[in-house]
Amino acid sequence: MYENTETVTTLTTQAKRVEETSTTESPLQRKLLENLTTPLYNVVKEKGFCPCGEYFKLRKSKISDIPKNFPISGTSICSGNHPKVLFVVPSVANAKDFKNRLDIRETWASDLYRKDWQQTSRARLVFFFGSSGLKTKELEGLKNESAKYGDIVVAEFHDTYHNLSLKMAVTFTWVAQFCSKVETVIKADMDTFVNVDLMLRLVKKLPISTHPKLVFGKLHVSEHPPALRKGAWAVPESVYPYDEFPRYLYGPSYVVSGPAVRLMAESFPFFPIVPNEDAFVTGVMPAVLNITRFFHKSFATPDYEKDRTYCRMVQNEFVSTLVIDEKRAKLWAAFKTKQCLHIVIPNFK
Repeated sequence: MYENTETVTTLTTQAKRVEETSTTESPLQRKLLENLTTPLYNVVKEKGFCPCGEYFKLRKSKISDIPKNFPISGTSICSGNHPKVLFVVPSVANAKDFKNRLDIRETWASDLYRKDWQQTSRARLVFFFGSSGLKTKELEGLKNESAKYGDIVVAEFHDTYHNLSLKMAVTFTWVAQFCSKVETVIKADMDTFVNVDLMLRLVKKLPISTHPKLVFGKLHVSEHPPALRKGAWAVPESVYPYDEFPRYLYGPSYVVSGPAVRLMAESFPFFPIVPNEDAFVTGVMPAVLNITRFFHKSFATPDYEKDRTYCRMVQNEFVSTLVIDEKRAKLWAAFKTKQCLHIVIPNFK
């Protein structure tokens, strides 16, 4: 569970070997990756914190209730020709997010849809919601949206910011139940813009054959990420008794392999739901379940970086970035025309 220096060295060597012996790529595919920093993935290692106490073990009986009822089940999303890759996007039922979902379908996710808005390719997208607390009009609106686009799933839980960890647990549970053959799940927030082609190409470089259970994204800047007790990201000591988390990946976008998704879905009922989504899904649960954490700096970050611009996104230096709603269409237009968009990505914290 705890990765020592020898283990990290072995994993890094294996990763390099897999990368060197990957299948032959066309010049176009190689060019797509050429602006990314190398190595294309690194193994996360702890800096002094050992997530190896009794807490980091599954409980013998169920202690967390993970809803499995879906008022809008989205069963058609993975029917027929099963997708290999599934983009999951947590969303909420308000007018702003409705407009943003339309924009996402028409911009970075547009190649995943046919002209009739159906998804039949090996990569697809689904938006997730909780139903508790929704007004009748809002639920009917989601049903109408589902009928048109076929990319909506609604589960029976209270959809609040504090319940984001539960939302991802329900999402993984849905994937395990209705998309059991998916090989890769890519989580993206509503305010995240994904370079889909580059993301898919980068994910193919991961050493799935040697590390089938993995998470992958941008590593949190802190070597000792704190467990806060106050504020929006507060975690009760009764739920998580440590002052710091295992090192984890930032939440705007991250990758989870199919085997890791299914293992987590089986395990969530037997572990406390820690209300800090990215720390819980990409740090705590991987520590509990011995899931390998890989990272690369090309994923979206909420931290301000003065040299991170939308132009560099267009130039295939990032697989994802945070984006202001009104800039999403402009960034997509820049992608289509391959023209630089000289805007510094603002601070989202």
